[in-house]
Amino acid sequence: MNSPPRISSAAEPAQDRTPAWAFAGMLLLLTGARLSLVWPVPLPFCLLKQITGIPCPLCGTTRCLQACSRFDFGAALYWNPLTFAACAGVAACFVVWAADRVCNRRWLGALRGAFPFRALKFGLLGVLALNWFYLCIVLR
Repeated sequence: MNSPPRISSAAEPAQDRTPAWAFAGMLLLLTGARLSLVWPVPLPFCLLKQITGIPCPLCGTTRCLQACSRFDFGAALYWNPLTFAACAGVAACFVVWAADRVCNRRWLGALRGAFPFRALKFGLLGVLALNWFYLCIVLR
């Protein structure tokens, strides 16, 4: 006889594996960037910079990932600070998520509850604009 489907309750929250997937994706990107250093792979170019001479907000991301894969964090920060901060944020989120699982705590949930996500949207737009301004000055 078949048993009824199991429904998760409030006492037993569903496991969120988003930080693990994000970290795995970042590792895949870093591996691809590292392989592009070893093998002569044609890398994509920025169409906006080719046409207008102005770098896009993501210009330097491939070189930033290449520098991160070599553990040259100073160069990674130079090429694209936003990409470097995103990689550091994904790694930090994964470490907190893994510590949650090992220690059986819920620190990540507490951090999410304490963080104002609506204000974060406007903050991210501001950081993106600052990163673009930085890249326009540095990568010209």
